[in-house]
Amino acid sequence: MSKRAQNKERKKAQIIEAATWLILKHGHADFTMPELALFVESGLSPYQTLVAATTEPARYFDAEGEFGTIVEGASADMVMLDANPLDNIANASKISGVMLRGQWLSKADIQAVQEQLQSEYAADRELLASIMPAQ
Repeated sequence: MSKRAQNKERKKAQIIEAATWLILKHGHADFTMPELALFVESGLSPYQTLVAATTEPARYFDAEGEFGTIVEGASADMVMLDANPLDNIANASKISGVMLRGQWLSKADIQAVQEQLQSEYAADRELLASIMPAQ
């Protein structure tokens, strides 16, 4: 392997390490699309970006096979997409549904939960506003 290729691979490894650190710092792998896109813009392939956001945290926590991959015995959490994120990392935002703890949630189910939470948060804000002095 040429020196240039070695340097490129070393830099990619450093980016994967940094991505993994960011995941661990935040305590979850719920990256926003701009963050995933930045990893790709920094030189990672979409595949390497997805690995950094899924399997690398499991490896870091010595929990390979428990989460971060689709294997028998792992937690049954995954996202089903309408388009391949390996073709374009932005496709990771095209969510058709989520398997959460073994239960399938369609896009409509997710939207209903989001709407319910927004309604509850709005009610909480109103309650807090009514008991907190105006600033």
